Amino acid sequence: MNATLSPYDQVVSRKRKWTPVAVQAGKLADGSEDTIRRALGLRHLELPVREFLQQGLEKELPKTPGVVEALKSNQLDEERHDQALNYVIDAHGADPKAEAEAKRQTLLDKLGITADEAKLLLG
Repeated sequence: MNATLSPYDQVVSRKRKWTPVAVQAGKLADGSEDTIRRALGLRHLELPVREFLQQGLEKELPKTPGVVEALKSNQLDEERHDQALNYVIDAHGADPKAEAEAKRQTLLDKLGITADEAKLLLG
C-alpha cells in the first residue's frame, strides 16, 4: 500500500469501476428460491443507506484526506447496488410477501420504532 495515501484514499483507489447491467433469469438452486426472494426484498435498504451516508456528509467530518470522497463513492455504490438488484427482480420476479416485509422493516427503521411499538401506535 502507498504510505502517502490516507486509509480512505487507499480504499477508494482499490475500488473497481462497475456498471449494473440487465440480466436474464437463470435457474435458481432447488430450495433456494424463498431465501433469494427474501434477500432481494432487502434491496429496499440500498437507498436508505445512501441517505444515511448523505447525512454523514452534512456533519462535521474528520480532516483525514479522502473521507468525503469515500462517502460519496459509497453513495454511488448504493445506487448501483439498487439498480443491479432491480435488474435481478426484472428477470426473476419479486415475492410480494417478501417485498412487503422489507418495505415495512425499512419504514420501521426510518421511524426508529420496533414492530411491537408500531402495533401499539396503530391499535
